[in-house]
Amino acid sequence: MLAGLIKTLLYILFFWYGFKLLAKIFAPFLMRYAANKVQEKFKKLVKKYHPDMNSGNKKYEEKLKIITLAYTQLKKTYRGKIDT
Repeated sequence: MLAGLIKTLLYILFFWYGFKLLAKIFAPFLMRYAANKVQEKFKKLVKKYHPDMNSGNKKYEEKLKIITLAYTQLKKTYRGKIDT
């Protein structure tokens, strides 16, 4: 019910004001939501592939290095919007 109401409101705003205004209004909220999701997923993957949890498994160590590298690159790209 609520999702349908929000969807209808977004359609009205889109056709009334245009896409640029909608993007300007909702971009900060979407960025914050996406940043939180990325951070949560990163923490889950670190717990899964951490060497202390998987002792002696070189494959997991390599995956952890790749995950950490990708996360730091995302942090640099979005200039601190993803906080640790």
